[in-house]
Amino acid sequence: MCAIYYKITYTKVPGLPKNFHDDYGLGYAYETDEYYAHFYGHNKNFYSIQASLALAEKKSTSQYHSLSEWVTYYFGATDINPIKNSIGQTIQGVWRPALYYTNDIHQGLKTNESERRLSQQALKILLEKLDDLFLYIEPTESSMSTYSHKTRELLILACTEVENFWMHYMQISNNPS
Repeated sequence: MCAIYYKITYTKVPGLPKNFHDDYGLGYAYETDEYYAHFYGHNKNFYSIQASLALAEKKSTSQYHSLSEWVTYYFGATDINPIKNSIGQTIQGVWRPALYYTNDIHQGLKTNESERRLSQQALKILLEKLDDLFLYIEPTESSMSTYSHKTRELLILACTEVENFWMHYMQISNNPS
């Protein structure tokens, strides 16, 4: 089952304000044998799907013959793109909504105790270095232009950790780097 994402330019859904898309400017949709389904998503800062803002229409009552036609009519969909993963397919280690309980987190992220401890240790080291830095440089607007080798060291460590995790997730998701 293929899903798509798109920019929303208007809302033509009965009961919703016409400018509803101002705060939720991204759309995610998929179709089953019987339904078209749409989710609103934020398009500011952090892209996210709002699971509580879902709409569906039964195909047998719809006048549209494709998912693209359906989202274009109701949401003014532009820049329609396919989503690479199938519906329900997850990528190991990547957070997703509805992971709340500890057992769900461990199962959903497919990490073991050793991996979690290594990540905790890396985070602890970065936070300790940041705390040490704040002993000498006050975290205020007036010290934003302050330079130190400790600041440079912390930036390099943080960037290295980010790059390491990005490479890890690219490899497990079979994306070329």
